[in-house]
Amino acid sequence: SSDLQPGRSSELCSELAKIFQNDPKTDSGRTNGRTAGLSCASFAKGRYAEDVFSPKAVVDHLGLATTFWQPDGADNVISVSVCDQSQLNIVGDTHGQLQDVLWVFFKYGLPSDTNQYLFNGDIVDRGGHALEIILLLFALKRDQPAAVHILRGNHEDSNCVIHYGFK
Repeated sequence: SSDLQPGRSSELCSELAKIFQNDPKTDSGRTNGRTAGLSCASFAKGRYAEDVFSPKAVVDHLGLATTFWQPDGADNVISVSVCDQSQLNIVGDTHGQLQDVLWVFFKYGLPSDTNQYLFNGDIVDRGGHALEIILLLFALKRDQPAAVHILRGNHEDSNCVIHYGFK
């Protein structure tokens, strides 16, 4: 399965691109409420845990969220500093579109000390790869904590994600 080990987030980007390269074209995030995670050929073959992420890896990795943010929401507003020789890439509304996220990293580079990212919410809904995106972003934040900033959008609300099939 894909590697979620510390220090391997850049390899994870490459692995996800290979795993999902033959996915059907997306429909701009439209869904019937049951499509989250279902576009993966491995899922249809019953091999998702072997080919992509095991259930244990998912649970362990999602647990990283408790180390990134304060439970009381005190860090919902953040200040991001960008040095003269650095850039800040602002990415919003990925809506589970893994291909779009991978393209952004291909086009603008992976997060680093001089290449920061601010993901401005609406990450885990509608599209077929919300889980893969959030796991990738958590891996990148774990490996480059000062270079990856993730804000919650309205689609990260529990009622909204349940509506779109991400439970």
